[in-house]
Amino acid sequence: MALMSWSVVFCFALEDGGNILNGLLALVGVLFAQLGVNLGDDYVDYISEAGTIQARQKGKCEYILDGSVSINQVLGVVVFYFAAAFVIGLYLTFVCGWQPAAIAFAAGVICLLYPRLTYFGLGELAVGITFAPLLFMGTYFVMCGEFSLVPVLVSVSTGLLTVVLLHVHTLMDYDFDVKENKKTLCAILGSKKKAFYALVVMLVLAYANIFALMCSGVLPLKFLITFLTLPMSVGLVVLMKKFVEGDTSILLRKWWMGPIELWEDIEKKNAQNFMIRFYLARNLMGAFSFLVCVAILI
Repeated sequence: MALMSWSVVFCFALEDGGNILNGLLALVGVLFAQLGVNLGDDYVDYISEAGTIQARQKGKCEYILDGSVSINQVLGVVVFYFAAAFVIGLYLTFVCGWQPAAIAFAAGVICLLYPRLTYFGLGELAVGITFAPLLFMGTYFVMCGEFSLVPVLVSVSTGLLTVVLLHVHTLMDYDFDVKENKKTLCAILGSKKKAFYALVVMLVLAYANIFALMCSGVLPLKFLITFLTLPMSVGLVVLMKKFVEGDTSILLRKWWMGPIELWEDIEKKNAQNFMIRFYLARNLMGAFSFLVCVAILI
């Protein structure tokens, strides 16, 4: 997800003559930061009693629970990831100025607080801010030495689709999260049905944003190519509607859903329904971002 978000702003900056090396370093820094957040979230879930119960129910932290690694090893890797991101950010600040440091600081605060933000209904907002405006502003600046409004406006759509992935995940985990008093957006909305409607709104806004930018002349009409992903969006809505309605029939994997890794393992664990929906949401965001890149470069 970080790679696909970064690729969009990288293409914008590349078209404007941006520094490729700085752009690649920004990607590495973002990846280390995201890895640290993801692993740190597992660490926090494991060391809290409620999180451990939830982990066992959902299969989370399995690599810790089965003894493959110790909790101290996990913490050590988390520290390494954040340290690596910090060093890269320090270098880019030295060569590009204080602006990347300010953006990195804001993103860093959000990353460090993310495991707890998810308990106060702010997890989706945190993801949307870091994966969209902050990532786009920071990458473009280190590549071009200035800010640009157009990539930030486009990031609204890619950011919404990134949040869609998280929302799909939390919607399918609705019962667990409510039981553990985890305040996701779905839990705050109070029902799976309302959370489903929120999903539809996010998808509509992602496309409406691109359409509005084309109508206003900010983007050329070639960005219509992004609407080729509409069938995937409709498919995701249909599958999530079935989930909300309690349809537990086994879903069949279709070619238009995109790649689904480790499919044989997924079938062995009878996790087809969860993973098909999850990967479809991921692949939708990836396909959308790819087509944005194509529209920029053609």
